[in-house]
Amino acid sequence: MMRASSLRRLSPLFLLAVALVALAVFVVHDSPPAAADHDAATTVWSATLSIGAQNEGCGITLNCSTQLTSTTFTYAGVTYTINRLRVTPSGLELTLTSALQASIKTSAAVFNVDGTEFRFADGSYSNSDTTVFWSRTGLSWTAGDTVELSLSSAAPPSGVELSTETLAVNEGASGTFTVALTDDPGASGVTVTLTRTQYFQSDYGESDHRWNLNAATVSPATLTFTSSNYTDAQNVTVTGVQDDDTCDEQLVILVLGVDGGSITGVLVTVDDDDTGQGCGGI
Repeated sequence: MMRASSLRRLSPLFLLAVALVALAVFVVHDSPPAAADHDAATTVWSATLSIGAQNEGCGITLNCSTQLTSTTFTYAGVTYTINRLRVTPSGLELTLTSALQASIKTSAAVFNVDGTEFRFADGSYSNSDTTVFWSRTGLSWTAGDTVELSLSSAAPPSGVELSTETLAVNEGASGTFTVALTDDPGASGVTVTLTRTQYFQSDYGESDHRWNLNAATVSPATLTFTSSNYTDAQNVTVTGVQDDDTCDEQLVILVLGVDGGSITGVLVTVDDDDTGQGCGGI
């Protein structure tokens, strides 16, 4: 079996590599159900803004490219360029050159301004979703000020509850397991991603099943949890792929928390329904 102790030793870069290799777009448990480790928020972009004489931030009569040390950031695989950032009498306005995608608008992404947090999920959107506005008083910029900015993604919820660590299906047939959260993800909610991999082979020891990440499909690819449903178990369906060989096969369904920061998994075995003389390459 894959144990929590072995997964905790994996570096964040390796976890990201696993997700990419598994063609995926984020809580490790010792035995289901259990609370998981809580990882720190991840900073994905930072910059310093120099406030100009207009006291409006960049993009009014002054150019962001001369006032921001970095004008672009990437989130969930999409790169955005900042066109304007300013304080208005009623709040903070951020305008980009392209529309913000749902992957950031509904995520746990946070825009930090000198330590004050503005969640994208709490903003209001306009101009075809190129502008996000947060209503908040107390912000004031004066010409000559410098403002530290950053974009971070909040840590995943501190617990994922799986109904099982293993699942057996027959070739051409389906089985299910469930996923729930043990902690309220807050107003912005959280998306948990599921993907297939053949990594962590050594964690399972010897087996008469051949490793093959294409031996089964998983649906849905993502699960969304909110404050109103986070304790409700959501079904995940795993279907064995019908093929012509005689191999019994296996793979791992990774359950990735926000940003792939932490993981748990279900070992899936697929029993073949064809007849023949064994299976090579185990």
